[in-house]
Amino acid sequence: THGRSDISGILNWPQPWCQPFRDLLSFHPALHYMLDLIGDEFHFGNANGISMTAGTEGCVLHGGGTLVHKHAYRYVNVRMWNNLVGVCYQLADINPGDGGFVCVPGSHKTSSPMPAGVRAGDTDMEMISHVARAAGDVLFFLAGAQTHGALPWKGQDRRGCVLLQYRSRNLSWEYAAQRHRYA
Repeated sequence: THGRSDISGILNWPQPWCQPFRDLLSFHPALHYMLDLIGDEFHFGNANGISMTAGTEGCVLHGGGTLVHKHAYRYVNVRMWNNLVGVCYQLADINPGDGGFVCVPGSHKTSSPMPAGVRAGDTDMEMISHVARAAGDVLFFLAGAQTHGALPWKGQDRRGCVLLQYRSRNLSWEYAAQRHRYA
């Protein structure tokens, strides 16, 4: 019944309110995963908060298997390579059926387009997986290569999370911004 409340600029809020979010940028356990998922030369890309209350709309599926697919995932010589990874720090519990983050497991490996009904959320064809999480959990996902989005929020409590994105040094944000403008 209403739009999402994406909260941008969290890193630029006045002190002391910005500091917890800035500290997450270099959270050592997460950075360890970035080295494995992206490689030695990765950069911070983007940060925002997501807040959803009952009736908040979802977000159409995007990423791998969609018509515009420029993000990379490859597996060569027993090594995985990605150029865009999302890290979602959960601030409140998400129970099965609440809505929020969904993905299509394995979609980062697809070379076929996502069926239109699945992409729009009209049908899931048993492909879409909702990811329930507890406050304090951290979700890593291949933000560009894996098909993902959000279901409308039906939970009784507010959905809250902080989403950080890290990118390969080879991914140009100017290109990505242009690509999304025409998608």
